[in-house]
This record gives sequence, structure tokens and C-alpha cells, in this order.
Amino acid sequence: MKRYTIRKRIWITIWTASLFSAFVFLIMTFYLYDKFYIQTQEELLINRGEKLVTIYKADGFSDAFADSMTYTNELTETKVFLSSVREDTLGSGKTFLRQQDLERLQDGYAISVTRKHPTEDVDILMTAFPLIRDDELDNALILYMELSKISEPFQPIRLMITFLLVLMIVNLLIFGKQIIDTIIQPLIQMKRASQVYAQGDFSHRIPIVYDDEIGELADTLNSMAESLGLVEEQRKEFLANVSHELPHATLLHPRLYRDAPR
Repeated sequence: MKRYTIRKRIWITIWTASLFSAFVFLIMTFYLYDKFYIQTQEELLINRGEKLVTIYKADGFSDAFADSMTYTNELTETKVFLSSVREDTLGSGKTFLRQQDLERLQDGYAISVTRKHPTEDVDILMTAFPLIRDDELDNALILYMELSKISEPFQPIRLMITFLLVLMIVNLLIFGKQIIDTIIQPLIQMKRASQVYAQGDFSHRIPIVYDDEIGELADTLNSMAESLGLVEEQRKEFLANVSHELPHATLLHPRLYRDAPR
């Protein structure tokens, strides 16, 4: 059976806690990014698209609608364009929209997806809205944002979370060293003291640093060593007295020793 010292067990516990904390922080980072920030940007795209759809429903392809599209393209990070779905060719939206997208738009539903840009090597968040005319799908209004641009404002949060993770691991390591200094080192000193006592040297004393259970144990061992030291002193004194008196007793009563049975 493999033997683990208390020191090893403490370090294993600390590293396990550190790795678990790192895993939780990473999961939390991706969760925050995916569930909150990406979701917020998706809602932003949908709101902008719904406003454009509202203008289209009121005035059709009016100057107000064109100006709104120009404003969105030039003054925001969102790109917007129209894709004709009545023609055989889908124009600029042909590679943005897939067959399942068209089927959903035909049913009058908007779509929101993340996918690769059709001509650029970037991931995008895209929404598409059906523009209905004469109860038929005439055009699709497509809005998209590059995910890299979406993630840029989130980088400070990731850096902060990474910093907190490193700080927590450093604190765990410092805390582990303090545990070892507080518990393990006194236990090692007590072990060494017990080995010294086993060799008959009861003059050694364990330094008492902490006023806690460890300190009480050290004080108990010191008291035991003191008691054993007194017993050893008395034993030596007794043996010394016996060895001193024995020759005198032989001289005073030689016959007793001579006639003693052997």
C-alpha cells in the first residue's frame, strides 16, 4: 500500500482545489461570454433589425429605410444588406442564407445563427428578417457582426478573471505553506523529540510556538520528558546508592555472603 505523508496529502488537496477552481473559472468565463455577452449582442442585432422592418412596413423601400441602413452600416459595428429571394439568384445573400434559412423566412420567422462568413475567414453572428410584400417573401434583411469584434470588449473581463484565478492559486499555495509550517513542522519536531527520548535523553524540549492543540501536545510531551527525566535520575541515584552500599555490607557480614547458597 502506497504511503502518503500528511505533507503530501495537504499539497494534493491544495493542487486539487486549485485545478478545480481553475476549471470553474474557465467554465464561468465561457458561460459569461456565451450566455450574457453574445446573447446581449444578439438582442442588439434583433432590435436593430426589427426597427428596420418597422420602417419597411410603414414606407416600403423609402429614403428613411435607406438612410437607416446606411446609418447602421457606417456608424455601428453591424453590417446590414438586402437579399432578394424572388429571383433565381439570391445576390449578396446567396451564400449567407441556406435552404433551411429560406424555408423559415418563407414561413415568416426571423432567424439568428452563428456561422462562418461565406467569403472571409471569420465567424459571424447573423440575423435575418423576412420582408413580406403581397403576402409573399420578397427580400431578406440580413444583419451580422464579426464575433472577433464582439469579443474584444470582453477581453478585459477575461483578463480580470485570469488575474483573479492566478491570485487565488497563489493564495492557496501560501495558505498550504502556512498549514505545513503550523501543523507539519511541529509534528516533525515532536517525532524527532520522541526518537531522542527513546534513546534515553530526556533533556530535550520541544519549542512551544502556538497556543493551540499543537502547543498543548508539545507541552504534554515536554512534561512527560521531564517526568521520565526525574524517574531516570532517581533510578541512577538508587543504583549508585546500591553499588556504594553493597561492598560495605560484604565487609560487615562476610559470613552471610560466604554461607549463602550458590
